[in-house]
This record gives sequence, C-alpha cells and structure tokens, in this order.
Amino acid sequence: MIEYKFVLFIFTQVNHKKVTYSTPRMKKPFLISIFLFFSFMTVKTFGQLLPTYPIPSMDVQVNSFADFKETCLPLVLNRSKSKKVIQVQVKTVQGSEGCQATIWVYRLDLSTMLGPYRVDCGDVLSVPIDDGYWGVLVDSDCEVSVSVWIDDDGSK
Repeated sequence: MIEYKFVLFIFTQVNHKKVTYSTPRMKKPFLISIFLFFSFMTVKTFGQLLPTYPIPSMDVQVNSFADFKETCLPLVLNRSKSKKVIQVQVKTVQGSEGCQATIWVYRLDLSTMLGPYRVDCGDVLSVPIDDGYWGVLVDSDCEVSVSVWIDDDGSK
C-alpha cells in the first residue's frame, strides 16, 4: 500500500512539473540578426536584377532585361482620354546580326498584358494603348539599344 501511494505521489509531481523549451538568451538575437541579414540581402539582390527606365527613353543599352515605366503624376488633371500608341524601337549594338528582342506592353496596375512581341533590330513596334499608365518589358539575348516613347497619333 505504501508503494502505491509513493508511485501516485511521484506520478502527480511529474505531471505538474512545467516543462519549457527555449533557446539560450544569446542565441535568439544572433538567429534574428542572421535572418534579417539574409532577408535584406535577398531583397537587395532581386531589386537590382531589373533596371527600370522612364518613358520616354532613348537609346538605352539593354543586355538582358529592362523595364520602362510611364511616370505617374497625380497632379496632372488634364490627362488625354484619346487613344495613344506606344512605340518601341530596337537597334543593334556593335554590329550584332540577326538580333531580336521580346517585348511585353503592360498597364502599371497589371490589369492588361499585351505580348509577347518579337521585334528584329532596326524595326519599330507600335501598340495602341488607352489613357492609363503603361510599362514596357524588354528581353534580349544580345546587347541592343532600345528607345521607348508614346505618341498620340503614332508618329515620332
């Protein structure tokens, strides 16, 4: 009978013991700082992969990807409601023959994506757009020179 009470006493003491799992005090700040460092480096690295240029831009050297964005000015009240044409001209750099560029035209609010368009060097792509704010994404395997502008009537 005494053994039974002793086992019951030990069992209840073990169950009431509060067990917590935690890392040592010095380990937490170190782990948090390592996490923040790698998060910052990841954001910084991916932010630099895609250079962004304003529209209009003339003769921008593109080696792989480039993004062109129309500037959004909220103070412009008399924005034209007419149809516009976005023009993208691709030219060769250093005499590259047979070069091409793939071009996507998109609204900055990402509601519309047009393309992909394949444009040979020396050609001009004309895409009709509405009165929203637009961007152009250019991808090329070789180094090209790109000019992007917007016209109301489609002429430069």
